[in-house]
Amino acid sequence: MTEVWRLWAAVLVVSGAGLLLAAGIALALAAGRIRHGVPRHTAWRHSIAEVGIVAGTLPWLWMIMTPNPGPSKIVTPLDGLRADFGHGAANAVMQVGGNLLVFAAFGFLAPVRWRIRPLAVLAIAAVASAILETSQYILDIGRIADFDDIILNAAGAGLAALCARRLSRRIDGNMTETGGPSIATHRYGEPSTQPIGSTDT
Repeated sequence: MTEVWRLWAAVLVVSGAGLLLAAGIALALAAGRIRHGVPRHTAWRHSIAEVGIVAGTLPWLWMIMTPNPGPSKIVTPLDGLRADFGHGAANAVMQVGGNLLVFAAFGFLAPVRWRIRPLAVLAIAAVASAILETSQYILDIGRIADFDDIILNAAGAGLAALCARRLSRRIDGNMTETGGPSIATHRYGEPSTQPIGSTDT
């Protein structure tokens, strides 16, 4: 934990302070949608999801794109994981766990905001991660472009999307039993005719 603080204190402090700003933005977005006739539960759900995706992803992007001394380099598949585990269990947990969390906010909240399947979330995260890894190498910022990171980033988003879908179904079932609004409601309050997790056409 001491090493994490030493390396990323600025990111942690700014991210913590940014939570207040994120809350304010979500409040403003929800209020604006409600004024335009969007049902209150839909306005809040969509606003919180949108802000949460940004607030939960930007700190990781900041860390990923922070320059390090020396040239950037590419490592072959599995070499990065071997190196992580070679430096001890604590380092492996930090590296692997961090990579799983990079797009976890997007993975969990995207199905809340849009009707999108976990497989689509996984694909989007994989493409975004590939762009990041390629950028690290092209910009020569002293980072390691690692294929393993793409796999872990995408896996984290996919797992988060699966968790969100299970939670949404449970909440939807509870609301149906109590006569409340379904979480599968269309993005502007119209009843959804598609199952949770399906995509718009």
